[in-house]
Amino acid sequence: MSNNYRKYRQKPEKKSRNKKIDPALNNSGWSVLKAWKEIPPKGKYALYEYPTKSGPVDYALVVDGNVIGLVEAKKENEEIYGVLTQAKRYARDLEKPSFDFGEFKVPFIYSTNGKTFYFQDLRKEDSRSKKVLTFHIPEALIENLEKDLTKAPLWLVDNPIKESYMSNKEKNSYSLR
Repeated sequence: MSNNYRKYRQKPEKKSRNKKIDPALNNSGWSVLKAWKEIPPKGKYALYEYPTKSGPVDYALVVDGNVIGLVEAKKENEEIYGVLTQAKRYARDLEKPSFDFGEFKVPFIYSTNGKTFYFQDLRKEDSRSKKVLTFHIPEALIENLEKDLTKAPLWLVDNPIKESYMSNKEKNSYSLR
């Protein structure tokens, strides 16, 4: 593949990043750093072209020196639902991880073309991607990261829904399932 073709192919994605994705990150509280040499020890940043073992991911979301999320960007008119697979590969191949969630070294991933955003929390094996309006603010990701994901399912086991809590309409609806 020629260098000219690569440059041509990258232009629409770069345009999407500059006009849509960078502003969405900034509006969500992430300072976009296009030129950087080391991970800043303090602050909330979206670092351009963060290196992984399988190539650079478009953005690494960093809070106080820890990579907590990755963003895979695509050109504006490209379908991005399946792009989370690529972001997952980068999440496996992070070189200096702050976290370890089994096969993944980062808890959160996004894919976006600047118009549509998909998000996935990789801390649970059975996690599913979901469409979101935009990027989460750093504080929301930090709060989510601090949640103990094992407590809620255990609470439900210990506190099953009792029929006495249900109205007759709910009981009838439940029995039809």
